Amino acid sequence: GLQLAYDSLLRGTPGISHRQKVRDKFLNIVDVPPVDGADIMTTLDVKMQDFAEKALMNQMKEIDAINGVVLLMEVATGDVKAIVNLSKCSDGKYRERTNIAVSNMMEPGSVFKPMSFLVAFNDGKLKITDRVDCVGGQKMMYGRKMKDHNWHRGGYGILTASECLEYSSNIGVSTFIDKIYHNNPEKFVDGIYRIGIAEDLQLDIPGYSPPLIRRPRQDKTGKHWANWYNTALPWMSIGYETQVPPISVVNFYNGIANNGKMMRPRFVTAAMRNGEIIQEFPPRVIREKMASPSAIK
Repeated sequence: GLQLAYDSLLRGTPGISHRQKVRDKFLNIVDVPPVDGADIMTTLDVKMQDFAEKALMNQMKEIDAINGVVLLMEVATGDVKAIVNLSKCSDGKYRERTNIAVSNMMEPGSVFKPMSFLVAFNDGKLKITDRVDCVGGQKMMYGRKMKDHNWHRGGYGILTASECLEYSSNIGVSTFIDKIYHNNPEKFVDGIYRIGIAEDLQLDIPGYSPPLIRRPRQDKTGKHWANWYNTALPWMSIGYETQVPPISVVNFYNGIANNGKMMRPRFVTAAMRNGEIIQEFPPRVIREKMASPSAIK
């Protein structure tokens, strides 16, 4: 996608000339000289890219996967060091067809759970030592059954908030978030936007789609949520009810690793012509602080 995104730099500009007869000969007279296209310096590391592609290919063959993505991002700068997208084709072979990493709008699932807890930590409504009963791995929540992955083995009993993340407990996370925000889901969704996961990264890569995370809206009376239902919050808290491309997920965790400073993913550092830099693309900060230092920690 970089070739299309930076076409104006890579293509250069054609010159203008005219033919003129001089002493019975026609000569090409240059009016405006052409300008050579520039080179772009990408952030990609060829060795990392090659290693990532081979590793993904081997794993996809082993589990007979349909689509697969690998993204490697440098913490301090947001530089994308490797980006691999593989899809299984009709002949059974794996090829890079589309930029799944930036365009695939999917429900993120369990990787969303720390995002939900970060909101609650930041609001001061949850501590890592708080405890919850996971009631044997199955719990009815507003007419729908919430299950943990080990429900058929009896599930979990009492878990701390920290253990809810360690074991990726659907019941634990959704129970905490519903208890805290059930009467004010707008506060939770506002928090999700505040930590940066819903941010439009404004990527130049063709096909990029920003996250879609809907907000609750009150009806005309101001007493009820017009587009909301009781199960929306519990299921949103564990990664459903939302659509987030893979690059937004890795960008969130990159910000956590960067002590709460969220960087914009960077693919190109500079444009060069004849060995000289003509344009630089420095790292850009999206959020100086995604949340409080204690919540990030």
